[in-house]
Amino acid sequence: MMKLKNVFITGAASGIGKATAEKLYAQGWSLGLLDQNIEQLQTLTQEWDSKRIYCYHADITDVSALQAAISDFCGHFDDCLSVLINNAGILRVGRFEDVSLQDHKLTIDINITGTINLCHMAFPYLRKSGNATVINLSSASTVYGIPEFNSYSASKSAIKAFTEALSLEWREYGIRVCDVVPPFVATNMLATQKAVPPIVSRLGVDVVAEDVAETIISQINGWLIHRPVSVKFGLTHFLTEILPTFVRRPAIQFLNRPSFKGLDPVQHWICRFIAAGPGLHRFPVPQMRTIYKTLDALLGLPEETHVQVEERRISVTDEQQLGIRIYRPVQDPAHTSASMVFFHGGGCVIGDLDTHDNFCRQLSKSSNINVISVGYRLAPEATFPAAIVDAIHAWNWVCKHTDELQISDHSIGIGGDSAGGYISAVVGRRSLQDTLSVQVERKPDYQFIMYPVFDFRFQSEAQKLYGQGLILTSNMMNLFRNSYLNSPDEITLPQVSPLLDEDVSESPATFMVTTEFDVLRDDGLAYVKLLKDAGIKVKHIHLQDSTHGFLSMARFSKAIKRHLSSIYQELAEFIND
Repeated sequence: MMKLKNVFITGAASGIGKATAEKLYAQGWSLGLLDQNIEQLQTLTQEWDSKRIYCYHADITDVSALQAAISDFCGHFDDCLSVLINNAGILRVGRFEDVSLQDHKLTIDINITGTINLCHMAFPYLRKSGNATVINLSSASTVYGIPEFNSYSASKSAIKAFTEALSLEWREYGIRVCDVVPPFVATNMLATQKAVPPIVSRLGVDVVAEDVAETIISQINGWLIHRPVSVKFGLTHFLTEILPTFVRRPAIQFLNRPSFKGLDPVQHWICRFIAAGPGLHRFPVPQMRTIYKTLDALLGLPEETHVQVEERRISVTDEQQLGIRIYRPVQDPAHTSASMVFFHGGGCVIGDLDTHDNFCRQLSKSSNINVISVGYRLAPEATFPAAIVDAIHAWNWVCKHTDELQISDHSIGIGGDSAGGYISAVVGRRSLQDTLSVQVERKPDYQFIMYPVFDFRFQSEAQKLYGQGLILTSNMMNLFRNSYLNSPDEITLPQVSPLLDEDVSESPATFMVTTEFDVLRDDGLAYVKLLKDAGIKVKHIHLQDSTHGFLSMARFSKAIKRHLSSIYQELAEFIND
């Protein structure tokens, strides 16, 4: 039977559907256009020949409405259909846990169920034609494992598999079934999304809806079952598909890494170097601690010699002793008026007095304060609330032994980075300590906190943006949380996630440092807002070009050295004010 020039297009009001309809109309085809946006379809076709254009309003999951639309259109052409183009689909961008169950179901229902419904309803009319073509739109997400496209890529992969299986069955009826595989860029669906996956720009794919439409039209008389759009994308698509899984997965992860545009180049290169390895979280905890210490020794701050350093063991209870390290400025240690009890970072799992030794030396010398660094117990050997209890004991001991330590009792504060910042915040809020075995006996005069963790739920936007490719990753945070806590039930305790208790009125004056490229960025920013809203004196520095743990990368970065010089000076002014 001679092939008729009639085509039924779903999703015809979208960018790709519209471009395809315009090109086919210009070539003299008769069009059946289906979309949920009937007004947009009618606007598109209002100046077209009404004898060749038939617009239908339907959801392709509505079987009766879909059947009526296809039957009506094919009724004008001897109940024959020459080409069916399935451009219907829905895209919900977001990692699996962030997309609602309703949106997951909607995506899968429209993409998969809608495709099956459409092919089922169109089959009698395609078969009667005897020389028909079915073109489904698949997606590049069928090959590139992008977490934000989870439901979409799964459903599009199902469409691709369905297309291939159907092509084997229907070829005996003279029906050719194939799909066109467009990249993500410039399709109207992706254009409406807030975040575009980095892999898109790295592949250099810059096709527009008209390019996809041109490929669809070429595929009507083509021979491939799966036809990618554009030569460049097609080559990438082909190479990606034929790679074995053990090569493809790391390659995709590498291409899909965040761009981190604006990050200090030195920090960026160090992060890329570390990210190329197996990941610190894959090592046993003892090895993690060794690696962390080694990296800090190689890449961290150089040693500051213009300080006096003293090691001590202090008895905080009858059964327990803690190691502390005291740093005093060489200039005039006897008359240094301010002191800080410091708690090191490392997720309460790694880190110790040595990993933060050079920072405490610089902090003491450059801010002209005495620094008492505390070696609290670490998880998983000592889980929550051991680190906090040790910190409170150490704080109380220092406050009671100012004469012995030869420090002034008029200005004593607390400080810490990362997990140490979290510990400091809990020590600074007496209301969070009622359920603990010990409480602070004196409120700190100030607190100095750097890029802290304040919410162990890990649900912030920064967790999604910066969860991979940097020194601190989501995998590391999960390991820290699992090692530190006794059970998931503890996550929402205010002593674990201080951000969940919004009453911060007891907090001391706070000097906060946050970094932009940090999974914990939003924790610090949210806490600063709470403090300011409560009327607490706050000095906040946000480093737009730095990442979490920049202290461990400071040896070779001029930007970090500049930032630290400013932080030391402003901290000294803040304490003395």
